[in-house]
Amino acid sequence: MHYGTPGDPSLHDVRLIPRLARFAHRVVQELAPLSSRPLVITPVNEIGFVAWAACQTGLLRDRAPQDGPFAGDESSAHSGYAVKRRLVRAALAAMQAMREVDSRVRFLHVEPVVHVVHLVAPRDRPDLAALPQ
Repeated sequence: MHYGTPGDPSLHDVRLIPRLARFAHRVVQELAPLSSRPLVITPVNEIGFVAWAACQTGLLRDRAPQDGPFAGDESSAHSGYAVKRRLVRAALAAMQAMREVDSRVRFLHVEPVVHVVHLVAPRDRPDLAALPQ
């Protein structure tokens, strides 16, 4: 899974978990016979970044939360946490499904190094003002 889902389900929908597991199972059925070496797979790319991007930036267009403890809570702290938990659960389910097909499968989990800064320095921190051009 890389930056988004099919039209259904949403990142805010628990149906994402079994759907990704079914997909992952099928992927390993297709790929494992093509190599004598163990597969190395990232089941869900950049879990933390995807949760942040979906809930704080609008980079990923996704429907509003539909379930879980924070359903209807628009704060990114709550919805981002819920999305991150769901993506971790989906990755774990996918890993289990892939291992059912081929126990040699190895997993690689990656996150980008991201440094988010304000474009305008806070008034009380002139030392953070932009450098002159």
